[in-house]
Amino acid sequence: MKKNTFLFGVALIVLFTVLADMYLWFSATAASPVFEHSQQAYLSHYPAQFQNARMLNYYFYCHACFQRIYLFQPL
Repeated sequence: MKKNTFLFGVALIVLFTVLADMYLWFSATAASPVFEHSQQAYLSHYPAQFQNARMLNYYFYCHACFQRIYLFQPL
């Protein structure tokens, strides 16, 4: 398998992960107008080690760095 094909597949998986995450957030905020309740409903979908909002942000930040460094290099 070519490197570009593999990296494109990884990029698609990361893209769909981010879109699913955004959908979870929008559905949680639509269910409750109170921010704290929305945040708890949103974080309840993740495993225990990711239920800290700061840790979840670092996780998605690492994915964004991975995309920038490895997927957008000139060929």
